[in-house]
Amino acid sequence: MSIAEELRTFLKRHDMSQSDFAAEIWGRYLNSEGKYVARGRDRISVWTREISQPSKENMHKIVTVFVKYL
Repeated sequence: MSIAEELRTFLKRHDMSQSDFAAEIWGRYLNSEGKYVARGRDRISVWTREISQPSKENMHKIVTVFVKYL
């Protein structure tokens, strides 16, 4: 199973959006509209669509979130 498939499966199993997953990894910030948004949420989309692969550093962060939800 590819990392993209693993991510999609994890998100579905935990009823989690890509934005929620990104927030688990990088946190949220207050944007110019006064809303809290996840940092790096676009990266999750790119990974789940197999456009690119996460770096080793980001793979470690992904695994850390996976383990947290075991």
